[in-house]
Amino acid sequence: MAHVGSVSSIRIDGDFHGGSICAVFLSWLGKSLGFTVSGSLSEHSSYEKQPPIILGPQALSLFRKIGLDERDMLKACAGTFVVGAEFEHDNLNAPSFAPYLTSVATLDGIAFHQIYGAARSLHIIAPYSDYFAPLYLAKGKRFSHPIETQPVGRANFRYNLILERALFEDYMRRAAKHYGFRSATQNDADLILKADNNPLQADGFTKISPNTTMPSHIKYRVKNSAIIQIVQTQTDCLETLFPVENQSRKTQSDTCQNVWQDNVINLSDCLRSLLPYDHAYMDAIASLLLSLFDLWPDKSDTTINAAEFNRRVESSINRAKDFQSALCVAAGLIDIENTSQPFKVKWQQFLSRGRLVSYDDEPVSDAEWIAYLLALGINPERVDPLTGKFTPTQMTDALNLQKDISQKWGNSQAIQTEYLGRAKALYAHKRSQ
Repeated sequence: MAHVGSVSSIRIDGDFHGGSICAVFLSWLGKSLGFTVSGSLSEHSSYEKQPPIILGPQALSLFRKIGLDERDMLKACAGTFVVGAEFEHDNLNAPSFAPYLTSVATLDGIAFHQIYGAARSLHIIAPYSDYFAPLYLAKGKRFSHPIETQPVGRANFRYNLILERALFEDYMRRAAKHYGFRSATQNDADLILKADNNPLQADGFTKISPNTTMPSHIKYRVKNSAIIQIVQTQTDCLETLFPVENQSRKTQSDTCQNVWQDNVINLSDCLRSLLPYDHAYMDAIASLLLSLFDLWPDKSDTTINAAEFNRRVESSINRAKDFQSALCVAAGLIDIENTSQPFKVKWQQFLSRGRLVSYDDEPVSDAEWIAYLLALGINPERVDPLTGKFTPTQMTDALNLQKDISQKWGNSQAIQTEYLGRAKALYAHKRSQ
């Protein structure tokens, strides 16, 4: 990436957050590599019908790379932290919680969820989420940044940021201009990036204002062939209904195979198969831009760069679609036959014996996939036979120790409002009426 060959100008054809994020990233990159970025980033009047912005690990990694401060983003966009999600659908006996986990240590070489499954068959344990700190942070509306080198008990966790859409897009426009983005209609450019991914795929949006209790988790309710997302920023409780249709969930690899053709990179079509109800949507955008960073052309012939970029795009988008398919399949919104072959293998292997098959470009860790599937009610039919070396008492003691450590640690952390206040990250502006 020492030089960019013939690329001296980029035009962004896009709007909403897709165009603005691309403008920020490419303008930042252009400052060091010597190309200009232009386009049109306009304000919109339809934010009241839009879901909030949810940033996961890939999006947060992108913003850290380009130097945008998390605290400033929280303050500017009335943001909150979430460390897990609660799910409710007809196939569950009761609402279930999925912690956002990055790792869970094995117990004498055996996966923790296998120990849990063996104990569960004896009816001697609590729900899987009870053994991890995010549940207790969520119950108490608490938060603390995880420290990877000091896991809580045998596990560690991650978080998402929840941001108000109108504030986020304003923040992105200002950041793009800061990095040198030019507001102009430019017909010619060496490279054209299309990012017109308007996320208006939601209906029945309800805003309840004001509400400043700031819980540290998201709620998802599945009713009448739709996913209802309930989430809170620093100022509002937002409820969004996402209709889910069978056809929209099918794998559409053809939309991702030729994203980069000649001097045009078209991100719009491949992103339309995702719904913005969880972090996978924004993380997919970030993943594509991070791949572009890795593969930036250093000569006029971009054939090899484009081929590898298209391969990465197809992989990351399809894995994000798999992740979103899990809730839809568990809740009966779609048939598993309408999902990708890799997802069918993942689902069947986990349901059969608790084995998780993972692929490149997964949107979450293996530990989180396992917690997610268990929270959705996908309980393996059998467990690792090696768990037989533990007695019921040994399994119970190990699980209870993990639960006690997680509960004590989670309950000792600060209320989210206090945490944000100490970090000077509270949104201070008055809301327009």
